[in-house]
Amino acid sequence: MKRLLLISTFFFVGQAYSQCNFQTGKYINELDNPSQIVQIKVQIPQSSSYTKNLFKIYSSQSKNIPPKLKKYFKGQITVHFSFGECVYDAKIRQHGNWKDHIQLKNGQPIRSLDIKLKNGNILNAVGFKLLLPETRKGLNEVLGSLILRDLGFITPETFEVDVSVNGVSSLMLFQERAAKELLERNLQREGPIFEGDESLLWPFKDYESFELEPISLSRLVNNAWFMKGESSQSIVLSSYALIQQAYLKFGYQHLINESHFAIFPNSISDVTINYHSALIAMNGQHGLRPHNRKFYFNALDSSFKPIYYDGSFDLNSNPSFHLIEQLDSLSNILPRKPDNEFIRLSLSLNKDDKLRKDFLNRVKDKDKDKGEIFFQKALDQFKKNMQTLLSKDDSLSLTNNNSKDFADSNYNWYLNFIDLKEVNQKTIKSFEINDGNFFLNFKKDLQQKVTIEELSKILSRNVFEGKRSVLIPPVKDTNSNLEYKDLNIGNGLIKMSVGVDAKIIENQKTIKFAQSDPEDWVLISGADLSSWKIILDGLEPIVHENETPKQRFNNYGLTGCLTIYNSLINEAFISVNNGDCEDSLNIINSSGKGLILKVHNATADAIDADFSDLQIKTLYVTDAGNDCFDVSGGKYKINKADLNKCQDKGISIGEKSTLQANDVIVSQSNIVLSVKDLSRALVYSLEADNINLCAEVKRKKQEFGGGELRLINHNCSAPFDVDSESILLSEEK
Repeated sequence: MKRLLLISTFFFVGQAYSQCNFQTGKYINELDNPSQIVQIKVQIPQSSSYTKNLFKIYSSQSKNIPPKLKKYFKGQITVHFSFGECVYDAKIRQHGNWKDHIQLKNGQPIRSLDIKLKNGNILNAVGFKLLLPETRKGLNEVLGSLILRDLGFITPETFEVDVSVNGVSSLMLFQERAAKELLERNLQREGPIFEGDESLLWPFKDYESFELEPISLSRLVNNAWFMKGESSQSIVLSSYALIQQAYLKFGYQHLINESHFAIFPNSISDVTINYHSALIAMNGQHGLRPHNRKFYFNALDSSFKPIYYDGSFDLNSNPSFHLIEQLDSLSNILPRKPDNEFIRLSLSLNKDDKLRKDFLNRVKDKDKDKGEIFFQKALDQFKKNMQTLLSKDDSLSLTNNNSKDFADSNYNWYLNFIDLKEVNQKTIKSFEINDGNFFLNFKKDLQQKVTIEELSKILSRNVFEGKRSVLIPPVKDTNSNLEYKDLNIGNGLIKMSVGVDAKIIENQKTIKFAQSDPEDWVLISGADLSSWKIILDGLEPIVHENETPKQRFNNYGLTGCLTIYNSLINEAFISVNNGDCEDSLNIINSSGKGLILKVHNATADAIDADFSDLQIKTLYVTDAGNDCFDVSGGKYKINKADLNKCQDKGISIGEKSTLQANDVIVSQSNIVLSVKDLSRALVYSLEADNINLCAEVKRKKQEFGGGELRLINHNCSAPFDVDSESILLSEEK
């Protein structure tokens, strides 16, 4: 007879983030459900200073909220769930550009707030806004965000919540900030985030609002990521050049005909066209304005992906084409119609009723007098608007009008506009990197050496030496001096460093790669690799004494010697021998059943899987310098795993993953299992020999919580390590 034991702890890891009166590992599903939040309480001890700040904003002569008055205050956030509460320290300030973000309710002032948590999270967000619903048209923002999410766009978590600020209660909208946590929620790796620079749009010195819009370009949001190393810097600088050119094109077009032409950082791409179509069908043209645009640059496929922000949706109205036609032609925003798959998805939303349920989980009034009726009318109207938009296909041109009379290298009009308006701004025309040092090239051939911190400030705040300074670097010629080569495989693409030798044997469905340098890499993306055999023969790593540690990814965002991205890999056999990369094999945003994975002699992690859904028939790893099998943000099943000589962990499960394994054998390793950060693991049979720790179950990162591990049968005599937020369940005979 078996009995279930709750093993609370053998010894504690610590409680670095524990501010809740419950074990987060017990409530993994509930902590992902907005309807479980009863109230968010905001307490600001400096209440008199906070009130004075509010009065200064409210009484200022400006129509806008003066940026200098958006001062941070120390505060405390209490999140009341249906099952307990958490208390976090935070920084809090006024949000918004316009004064509609301040209102009076029953004689009491309420305001939209920007909040950054110093510890803990709310639904994985550590930075978020509490918005007055009227500033985002209430339910329109909640449903519009969900529609965009279901259509595949990067969208912030948004829901209605009861809020109390220093004792004043009101209904507000919770919306997470564009940051690392937002990217990971949307199944993207951390990378550059850009947005329109608003610093010149609102009262800037003596200029009128929007008077300087043509020269208001872009800025880097997450400059801390830029500071992490050479690979980050290379990715940011190359993508920054592209986004600046896109904003420069808008500025030119806006200057010559006052159009509200949208931004095209990828030129004319399906993702851009689809995003524009969705916003127009929801009357969300406000979100297409350049200062409201946010973009994530995905280094894996060298493309910009839109991040939704502030569409001011009106989901119960016909599309306002006249608003576009008064300012611009529709063809400037939609040079062609959306792709067929996007159209199909748009017209079949809520086919499984999930969208409706998700919406009702995020609104307070769920009855048929409001929530249900609004949802159905709005969804029907969106589909009708999309069909109306598609019927206008004849008016759409097939050319990109934004390139008219404009060359990437020509921005004399920009410099002339600055002189005409007498704007006190330095324009930096290019930069150089020599021996790790950065040099800025100004007008009149002046060059100046800068620190990495100074360059970061230019990219993120358009400021250098206390003065407004804007970098407009030239876009590199992607056809010259290539460091990689391409091969097609069906509808997919193989990209690899020039030193890789590749042999594709079509009739045997086999691909063999061989390195000529330990740093050689291979990326397979968008491919159907079902029943294929993929083999990478690597080289023994070259040890360089006193070598400066490199970032875990290269200039293309790759951590793997062999990376499989956005692909189908049913019944595939994948093998890597000798991998001198952060990951010998990296599988990202892919799915597959019946897999056989085999890795030998990995310098660091043998196999790393991110945001994937994998069912592995056999997993075999020997000699890994770090983890043998490391997964995050996905669903994973293993029939049999044989893992030997894992320097750190046999299996590591993190970042809201689920793992189910039948037979696991781990030997000569440090830790057998690591389950962390709101992940769940179920292991039916575990054999461990010559190891230091059977399992650790813990919280590692601020944006998550504890984990849960359930063992059915195990033969492991080493200790377990479970922190106070996590759960270990063990069945024994």
